Amino acid sequence: MRKPSLRRLALLPVVFLDAACGDVVAVHIFPFPLCVPLALGDSAYVLASADRSNFPVVAYSSITRPEAFLWSSSNSDVISVSSRGLIHAKLLGVATISASAEGLTGTSEIRVTTVHETASVEPVTVTLGVGDTVLFTTHAWDSAGTAFTPTGGQVLFSSGDDASIVYVWDEWPDRARVVGVSPGAANITWGVGHRCGVIPVVVK
Repeated sequence: MRKPSLRRLALLPVVFLDAACGDVVAVHIFPFPLCVPLALGDSAYVLASADRSNFPVVAYSSITRPEAFLWSSSNSDVISVSSRGLIHAKLLGVATISASAEGLTGTSEIRVTTVHETASVEPVTVTLGVGDTVLFTTHAWDSAGTAFTPTGGQVLFSSGDDASIVYVWDEWPDRARVVGVSPGAANITWGVGHRCGVIPVVVK
C-alpha cells in the first residue's frame, strides 16, 4: 500500500484537542483547495476550525464537532451551504460562506465561475460493509473535450467529518481507495483538476 501524501493528510481527518468554552478566540474557514474558485454546478465540503491563542491553536473543528458550527451563505442563490458545511454552486457570482461557534464567526469569500474542464468519478454512489474497500476512478477532459490522465496534485479526496464512517485509505494520481469504518451514511468530497463533487456512501 502506498503511503498517503502529506498534502492529502492535511486535508483529511485530524484529531484536534477539545477546549473549554471561552478558550476560543477566532473561527476560520478553509475551502477544499481544488474548489477555489468553485465551478458552476459543483459541490464540496468546507472546513471550519475554532482556534485558541495558545498551543494547541486549534481547539476543535467541524470534523471533530460538526454540531458546534452554524453555517450560512451571504447569497444562497449563488452558493448554498448545508448545516454540515456542504456548499453547492448554483449561479455565477460571489458569496461569502460563514461559520459561527461560541459567538465568533469566520468567513470565506468564494467565487463561482464557468470552468471548461469536465471531470467525473466512478462509482457515483457506494454501499459497502465495515472493513470493505472500494476503488474510486477519476476521468477528466480538458476545455477541448480531450481526455487526459490527472497527475500528482490534480486529484484529492476527503471524507471530512465523516471519517468515523468512511475513510480515504490510499490515493494515486487518478484513483483513491476508501474503506468502510462503521455503519452509517457519509460523503466523500473529490476534486479533479478544477472540478469538484460529492459522492454519497453508505456503510452497513
